[in-house]
Amino acid sequence: MVTHPPQSPPPRPSDPARLPAAAEKVAVLAAEHSAETEAARDLAPEVVAAVVEAGFARFYVPSRFGGGVAPDAAPDYRGLVEAVAAVGLGCASTAWFASLTASLGRMAAFLADSAQEAVWGDGPDPVVVGALMPAGKAAREGDGWRLSGAWPYVSGVTSSDWALLCAMAEGDEGAKPHARFFAVPRSAYTITESWFSVGMRGTGSNTVTVRDVRVAADFTVTREALLAGQGPDAAPAYRAPLRSINGLTFAAPLLGAARAALNAHTASLAAKPAPLADDAAALIGRVDGEIEAAAALLDRVASAAERGEHSPDEVARATRDCALAAELLPAAIDRLVRASGTSAMAETSALQRFWRDLNVGSSHIVLKQHPAAAAYGAALVKKAGAR
Repeated sequence: MVTHPPQSPPPRPSDPARLPAAAEKVAVLAAEHSAETEAARDLAPEVVAAVVEAGFARFYVPSRFGGGVAPDAAPDYRGLVEAVAAVGLGCASTAWFASLTASLGRMAAFLADSAQEAVWGDGPDPVVVGALMPAGKAAREGDGWRLSGAWPYVSGVTSSDWALLCAMAEGDEGAKPHARFFAVPRSAYTITESWFSVGMRGTGSNTVTVRDVRVAADFTVTREALLAGQGPDAAPAYRAPLRSINGLTFAAPLLGAARAALNAHTASLAAKPAPLADDAAALIGRVDGEIEAAAALLDRVASAAERGEHSPDEVARATRDCALAAELLPAAIDRLVRASGTSAMAETSALQRFWRDLNVGSSHIVLKQHPAAAAYGAALVKKAGAR
């Protein structure tokens, strides 16, 4: 099992005075390791430790284990988006890892109390990774299951302590199989290097394999319950349907990457002796506006989720907003890259690195624009017909 160095528990990560400053420090360190990250196709151990120490792994962990979610506390989805985006200013792959580490901690809180004790009993900072699509199979065995399968694209897995894997599980007494999540410790799975992407290289999104591992019932939860926000913990942070907030998990790193790309471009222009051309200034103004329009969409999603706006129409709008933001951001930076000339394509150019990261990250299935727009469009037509 991968372990992290002992450390004194930091203040609650949901403290708005702490997480932004911690995220900025992670961004600086991640930027310093960016070349190493690209070459290794994974994060440096120092960067992983900084993400954990900042409080991302414990952000959604129940407070009884030292985490950031108190029973009656309001969720802080906006705070997490801002912190992840801040990390993205230094390295999009690191921001992706930070965001998913927090999100998978939230999902692990849907497990039974005994399983939560196994995951967090020694502290709130284990790194939980996961695969949301059912790629394995689970056969019934007494009060548990026998799990086998291979799950590709598991981000951050080489730094993980636990994995939450979705598989098709046998139903009881002839019932149809159903999708279910299974929590397994690091000792129960192997990792195969399979991540050779042109962007988001440092996410280390490799393949997890499990072979005939017994998983007790308490270490499982149906995908239906997780998607619906129906877990054993009544804290508001766990009550949101997953689709209300899941797009934020994947879009927030892109927001940071887009801002970083614009920063790299403007710094390059500022260093040139020639006066700034009007066309170049106009482009910067437009791109900045598109980035902040995407930020406003994500803020609306996070704010609505914090207010508990989880009706089917509101969930559809949230999904559309995140997908639209993820479409705006790489398109904006594409314009910068086209205007920057050959120098932007140098391997040492930060602009091209963030550009690659944006185009790969925005391709995630959760951020697909067409199905999200179609679902919300259908909801609007249905609402119009009911007037």
